[in-house]
Amino acid sequence: MSVERMTFLNITGPISELDSFVYNAVIPHKVQLVKAMTILDSVKGVFPYTEENPYEPILRQMESMGVKHNRDEVLIESMSKSIDLVSIHKRLDYFEEEIGSIRDERDAHIAERKKKENIRVQIVPLKNLDIEVDKFFDFEHMKFRFGKMPIDSFNKLQNYVDKVDIIYFEVNKEDEDIYLMYFTPGIHQETNDSLFASLQFKRIRISEEVKGYPKEALKQVEDEIALLDDDIKKADERLTAYYIQNREELSELYSTIENLNQVFEVRSYAAHSKEAFYLTGWIPLSDLAAFDEEISKLHAITHLVEQDDAVKKSKPPTKLKNNRFFKPFEFLVSMYGMPSYNEIDPTVFVGITYLIMFALMFGDIGQGFVIALAGGLIYHKTKNNLAKLGIYLGVVSMLTGSIYGSVFGNEAWLHELTGIHFLNAMDPKNMGIVLGGTVGFGVLLLVIAMVFNVINAFKSRRFGRLLFDKNGLIGMIFYFAILSVSIAVLFSGEGESPNILPGIIIIIASLVVIFMSHPLQNLVDKKKKIFPEDKGGFFIESAFEIVEVVLSVLSNTISFVRIGAFAMNHVGFSLAIQGLSKMVAKSSSGSDNIFGAVMVMVIGNILIIGLEGMIVAIQCMRLEYYELFSRFFEGEGVLYEPFSIKSTQEINIKQS
Repeated sequence: MSVERMTFLNITGPISELDSFVYNAVIPHKVQLVKAMTILDSVKGVFPYTEENPYEPILRQMESMGVKHNRDEVLIESMSKSIDLVSIHKRLDYFEEEIGSIRDERDAHIAERKKKENIRVQIVPLKNLDIEVDKFFDFEHMKFRFGKMPIDSFNKLQNYVDKVDIIYFEVNKEDEDIYLMYFTPGIHQETNDSLFASLQFKRIRISEEVKGYPKEALKQVEDEIALLDDDIKKADERLTAYYIQNREELSELYSTIENLNQVFEVRSYAAHSKEAFYLTGWIPLSDLAAFDEEISKLHAITHLVEQDDAVKKSKPPTKLKNNRFFKPFEFLVSMYGMPSYNEIDPTVFVGITYLIMFALMFGDIGQGFVIALAGGLIYHKTKNNLAKLGIYLGVVSMLTGSIYGSVFGNEAWLHELTGIHFLNAMDPKNMGIVLGGTVGFGVLLLVIAMVFNVINAFKSRRFGRLLFDKNGLIGMIFYFAILSVSIAVLFSGEGESPNILPGIIIIIASLVVIFMSHPLQNLVDKKKKIFPEDKGGFFIESAFEIVEVVLSVLSNTISFVRIGAFAMNHVGFSLAIQGLSKMVAKSSSGSDNIFGAVMVMVIGNILIIGLEGMIVAIQCMRLEYYELFSRFFEGEGVLYEPFSIKSTQEINIKQS
């Protein structure tokens, strides 16, 4: 339940060693970088980096060569101080020439195959024609056309044949089209072509390469396509073999350039002079010793360590430090906000209170087992922390279910089996205990929340907030006075007048202090202006704030009654399902409908687990956020995100 301590680093070294230093020291030791120019803005002779990334063109070249999809993921453990880009370019140009020659050969085969395929498509409709097609190209005064038209248009053609000089005949029929060939005198070519175009005739041009009878030409072109397919396959095999032969070198080269390309991003954080680079950033205190040891090996690199409270121009990031059990609850905390560096991490508090509230509202052995089982199966496949949270919720539901004696909504089975009297939330004798107990639980949580607020104020040195905030010490005094008066009135005997005057005086005095809270905080924190310029507006705002404080104290406390109410609602919903099941069990004919009754119970329990379980989970979050977090948690921290090298998979996910 803590935020890990951070230290601030100022690092400098030769410009030539920036990339290797980042790769060998910054990344392994999880340094979160801060833009150096924001820290060194008053230092003369220091400039931001403006150079272009030399690795991007290399990476694009390798991707165009197909290396990205024909390589292994290679872990580059360390990086040399200097990278010879000239040698890399020469080596890549050699690979590109070798790969390019194979690709050019394959592309030529593919282009030729496409050409032959087009010819094959032209010949297929003519395959049953017993005429040498190439003879048609030798006509001097006659023109011929080959193509297709819809059947409807072909039927309409009969109306024109007697009026024009055309000879046509059907070549083939396919689905809704007719393939035909027509001949026309050259002097009537344009007129007759226009006629056929109006009838949706689509001309198919026959290549001059088609010689002889169509069947022979078709066989020849199909043989040529088969040979080209074989040539393409051989070229692909040669290309694959080349990638395999050079896979190790290409994989290492690609991984090196890809990593350097990402490391180059560090320049957006770094600054430099003529000879040296400057980096600044935060590192967890637990990693500092290992970082110092690494730096000691690099004689050209120097660094200065500053404590968090000495850094004025950068806000320390927040790294949550929780054990594995409470890790899933960090997600619930982060949905509200990230704890500030000097703020209490509420993860453990949320974990404990969330589980208790869910267990009290949704207690059932059978339904809890289903939730835990579903969460376990999902977590086994996905390792998702929300699924792990489902396991927790199912287990605590089973624990309180054993107190309520509830198994899939039935609170009689365990009693009949064991003879033990369990706690039935709907029993009139227990309603007061359930509702009163949940209110008492709420009071405890609200007090703890105010204690957290006091601690947070102390850690951040905001002593005015600690003393005079509505959730500070004066707020606690006010709340305890309200509780003492309420308890005295509730538990006074009949006809007995409780002595509540001291409590009333404390309440009034506390409200007066809270009314003047902001000026008092300014006074304690030694601010120049104690009162705002608009004093009239201040008094009106403070008056409304007093009303809000009184109402929120009452509403926040009573709000926890919903825990007991949902516990009773759970029982009521279960009883309704059981009643419906019993009604279905007795059919109109008087015979037992066991199957129908079981199905009602199954569907009813699914609804309870799905709908009510979700509603209860949301209500728990509401109580955490609105009743508790609002009293102590600001959640304005900066998430700790150290600079790192992303895998290819992570890059692809980000780009998509």
